[in-house]
Amino acid sequence: MATVTVSTAAVQSTSATATRAMWSWFDSDIATVAKQKSMLDFAAQRKINIIYVHSQSLLGKPALLAGFIDRAAARSVKVELLFGAPEWSRAENHHLALDILKRANAFVAGLTGARPVGLHFDIEPHGLPDWNQNQVSLGNQLIDLYTKMKAAHRSGLYLNADIAMGYEYVPITRNDVTRTLSHWMVDTVDRTTLMAYRDYAMGADSITSHAEHPISYALTKGKQTMVGVETTCNLEPAKITFCEEGYSRMESNVASVNTLFGTNAGYGGMAFHDYRALRALKR
Repeated sequence: MATVTVSTAAVQSTSATATRAMWSWFDSDIATVAKQKSMLDFAAQRKINIIYVHSQSLLGKPALLAGFIDRAAARSVKVELLFGAPEWSRAENHHLALDILKRANAFVAGLTGARPVGLHFDIEPHGLPDWNQNQVSLGNQLIDLYTKMKAAHRSGLYLNADIAMGYEYVPITRNDVTRTLSHWMVDTVDRTTLMAYRDYAMGADSITSHAEHPISYALTKGKQTMVGVETTCNLEPAKITFCEEGYSRMESNVASVNTLFGTNAGYGGMAFHDYRALRALKR
């Protein structure tokens, strides 16, 4: 089995091992007070304390979204407003993401109750048809976008960006400095969430082997990287999801990740993709 090392600069970070986030991609999941209660009940059962709520259309329903944030806060659950589309990474589409950011800033500024803790962007250029041919160009355009977003960020919330684990292996040179795409993303935003989609914690090509470098690099920048796992069914290859293994096996592997990285201040905790799949995951 491969050996994963953790930086000797690591310090105790027990709060990270208790931090558990969950993506929610369907606006209809919080469309009513009853559905909001159901989601928050489920979060309590699974010890979820951060929810990434897809909010693009919900910005047009501010009372509904604000109500959910209030109800979540009353139950000690934090909310990050989630947005994303792969095509936003292209330079000609940057204005679309920046417009969403502007609307999110305005929504947060108008809140009178609880506030979300972060703005969360899932922008995945590897989902574009020309990714394999244009990784460097698209990677640079993605970093350009996050740089613009960080400059335009006015809400006072942190900016969180999802990282595909393959970005750790894409070298990007900017201003004569070469780093991996994932490292540039850590540099540019406040915190990151690595989608370390494997169904085993340890060894070669595992959750921890892919998470090691982004977490260690985040530590050097005084930042944190969350580690995400997948639960959606009918995905290929099967090793990217815990659908077949089920909830108990997933939690056993999550415990191994926490044991390895729990004393590393660059580790922010676990994130689960996503609410509907996690809810359907066999026990």
